[in-house]
Amino acid sequence: MNIENFIPSYVGEVTSFCVEDLAGILYKCVEHPEPRKEVDWRTAESYIKNNSIENLENLTRKFLILTSYEELRKNRTHLPEIVKDIYGKVEDFYELKSIKERILFLNNQEFSSLINGLDYNQRRAYQKIFLGRDVWDDFYQKIQDSEILKQNGYTGVVMG
Repeated sequence: MNIENFIPSYVGEVTSFCVEDLAGILYKCVEHPEPRKEVDWRTAESYIKNNSIENLENLTRKFLILTSYEELRKNRTHLPEIVKDIYGKVEDFYELKSIKERILFLNNQEFSSLINGLDYNQRRAYQKIFLGRDVWDDFYQKIQDSEILKQNGYTGVVMG
């Protein structure tokens, strides 16, 4: 099984999660004089879509590995729990690589069924758990240093 083959099928979903999550963070943490929903969504979408596709692919890879492993653990309770620190940064490579090695025995169909067997809400919950801190660290923390907030009429960062 090669996880790389699955990334193109899920990168759009992960991108959508990142836009939605970043828009929510902007709503809570940055001041803006206009009605918020549209401007926050537009700003988040623009920032993330102009971000590196490699970063979005890395987040997608992380989501696929951790989600499939958590689903696999439901039937194979002998597998160790994921170290909670991995929920943070994509750069936690050693633990992520170790988890990936534990699922390599799956064939494409088995791997696919672990992910596709989840409904939208379940996948969204895993994305929030596994990628939420990445959105905060990789997108929100960096958007504050960019010109995009000023260009879109934001007036001040309430929480950094």
